[in-house]
Amino acid sequence: MTDQSSNNLPDRVERLEVDMTDVKISLNRLIDAFYQNNAITTNAVERLAEAQLQYMERNEVRMARIDDRFDQVLNRIDEMQSEVRGLQTENRRIWQVISDRLGLE
Repeated sequence: MTDQSSNNLPDRVERLEVDMTDVKISLNRLIDAFYQNNAITTNAVERLAEAQLQYMERNEVRMARIDDRFDQVLNRIDEMQSEVRGLQTENRRIWQVISDRLGLE
């Protein structure tokens, strides 16, 4: 049995070497797949970040437009309030003239 075992030893060593080569190839494929997957994920994250940045920039522009419009509306309200105060003053003056002419207090 010892002779047979020692005769099989070179075959067993050769099979072990083949198996180790297969394991090495599989590990290399796994490492390659990991790096490819990592590159794909990194690319996807970068594209997502770019899309988010563009979205935020568009929203920033929209918000600036809304702020401008809001300021315009507030300015117009101030103008209208000033006009109303002027009309109220004019109205009081007219009523005073009418009151004076009619002899009312």
